[in-house]
Amino acid sequence: MPDLVPAIVAASSWNTRVTLVRQIPEQYGRAQLRDVYSRLARQLYVPDPALELAYVVWRQDYELASVTEAYEQAYSASIHRSNRAVSGRVNVKGAL
Repeated sequence: MPDLVPAIVAASSWNTRVTLVRQIPEQYGRAQLRDVYSRLARQLYVPDPALELAYVVWRQDYELASVTEAYEQAYSASIHRSNRAVSGRVNVKGAL
């Protein structure tokens, strides 16, 4: 049985890599899956995780203050739901 990990790491395209990864359960028994996926992750992702990460420019929209009102409405509606029958829905989307 060929070792799929080196073939997956050396794959020339994502389609090839995905096809090979899908073969892992067929090639290895359940008892070996954790070890195979662990080796694959170490070889693909651990050597240089910076290659997979992107820089995100921070915007004020990302702050919690921009969604606080919607959270408060949802919280209020969920608290009151247990105390009374719900007569309608809270428009959380409109609060954003």
